[in-house]
Amino acid sequence: MIAAIAHDDAASSEMLERIEDEDTRWVELPHFGECPYDAGSIPPYTAVDDGHVPGMGPERSRVTNMDAGEETLHNEALLSNLERATTAILTCVSVSACYDTRPLEPGSIDLAFALAPDGDVRGVNVELTPGLDHTGIRECARVAIWEIEFPGFDGADMLVSYRLDID
Repeated sequence: MIAAIAHDDAASSEMLERIEDEDTRWVELPHFGECPYDAGSIPPYTAVDDGHVPGMGPERSRVTNMDAGEETLHNEALLSNLERATTAILTCVSVSACYDTRPLEPGSIDLAFALAPDGDVRGVNVELTPGLDHTGIRECARVAIWEIEFPGFDGADMLVSYRLDID
């Protein structure tokens, strides 16, 4: 599980990360959820196009390939590759504040994706809690996961669940 904790801490000007255990990482972001542009220089809204990103059917639980090896990616390898997506998704949340007047509320961004043995992402689903279901976040998160390059492995497709908890 990945937990992104957003705090507006004037004493901290950089993203801080600390590993709590193998499966949980905490990220503190200053000025999180605020529009990163000056009020007079906000660019016109352009929707993120996620039409090229396939979704996953809700009934999909695994893919069996009798010729595939037994290997999967270790959590640490997954997490190190997902860090870039985490930064991109959290940026999506902040940029959405420029175009959505509703305040962001604590919640979760749940991502599920299928990872092929060659390292390609096959499909992405994103679920947002109501307080984070703002302009463009879902589409932007789908594209962020789709664009990650994972290492290959000798095994069948992996189904990955990834949660960003935002306080």
